[in-house]
Amino acid sequence: MGLFSFICKKCDTSVIRHTGKDTCWKGFGTMIMPDGEIFEGVYDGYGRLGGEEIPLVFGPVHQPKWDDYLFQGSGYHTACYLTMEPPPTYDGPSEPAEDQGHFYDKDVDHIEPEPKV
Repeated sequence: MGLFSFICKKCDTSVIRHTGKDTCWKGFGTMIMPDGEIFEGVYDGYGRLGGEEIPLVFGPVHQPKWDDYLFQGSGYHTACYLTMEPPPTYDGPSEPAEDQGHFYDKDVDHIEPEPKV
C-alpha cells in the first residue's frame, strides 16, 4: 500500500512517520473514531497508531495513490490534542497528507516547537 498519513485537525500539518531516530513530536498521533473509540501512539506511516490499524475509507481499488486512503477518524498530533480544552470529539475524517508523512525536507518542514499544555 505504501506510505500515507493524515493532516492534524488543529495545526493543519501532517502526522509524520515515526522513525525512532530523527522524528519529533509530530510522529505521535491521536485519532477519534465516529463511535468515540480513540487510537493513539506512535504513527508508523502505514496506517497504524500504537501498533493498531486505524479503520480507513478506501478510494479507487485500481492503482491506489496516497490520496486514495482516507482515515475514518478525526486525527491530531497527540501534543495538539492534549492542548485542546475541552478535549475534541469526532469532527469528520482528517484529510490525507500530501507529503504522506514521510516525503518532506527534514531540515525545513516539521521543525515547529511542540505545543505545551
